[in-house]
Amino acid sequence: MRRWFLVLFTLVFSLPVTAFATAQTPDATGLPTDQRILRLTPVDGYAVLVNAEGSALEGEFYQWTAGAAAIDLSGAVTDFYAANNVQDVYQYYTNLSADGGVTALSVEIRVATFDDADSAAGFVATLYDFVVTQAAADTTTPQEIAPLDPLPDLGDSISGWSASAQFYDLQTGEPIVRVPGYRYVTQTGTTAVSIAVYGNDGSVTPALAESLLVAQLACADAGTPCEPLPLAPDAVSTSVRSTS
Repeated sequence: MRRWFLVLFTLVFSLPVTAFATAQTPDATGLPTDQRILRLTPVDGYAVLVNAEGSALEGEFYQWTAGAAAIDLSGAVTDFYAANNVQDVYQYYTNLSADGGVTALSVEIRVATFDDADSAAGFVATLYDFVVTQAAADTTTPQEIAPLDPLPDLGDSISGWSASAQFYDLQTGEPIVRVPGYRYVTQTGTTAVSIAVYGNDGSVTPALAESLLVAQLACADAGTPCEPLPLAPDAVSTSVRSTS
């Protein structure tokens, strides 16, 4: 049996798992309306992965708040956020496993707010090029970034791409396999929503990322707390799961 762990999201709107423990984590129920964030509940064969110390590999926190970094970010990311008038970025992440740990699914959801709708639209329009530029500068972790086409008709503006990420062994920390992933970033008014899914689980498809994006947008537009969303078992195609 192999236990997987996605230890690093290297794309912007992402950050290393090592930063999670020190991030500012307010009471989610007390978040401003425009920062309500979707959470996932594993069901029917899924479970939240835990690390070697037994801690769940999921959480939520501010990455950027009141127009300034809430945690350590690279200079390039800080400059990009500042140039686009980002006000707040709140993140939820979880690492789920299925088949007793044979496959894994990593989900990252972010909600960002801006000074105005034009800034939010500009962020979405320029984010892909920024990500490609940053990835090209990192020769140690090839990400195989490619735009998704066609894009779903969601929000006021939208961008999306595929990429790869590294899975590591939970016990040894050794790299195991690179896995595919998909990200959508969309704007609705003065808010941008980012959804990313990575893994070797059969549910990791653009369709899963799109369904989570629809749910997060509905929550943001309703202006109410997001209800935890069960990960539907029929979203998983067991025929394409890895069994190595």
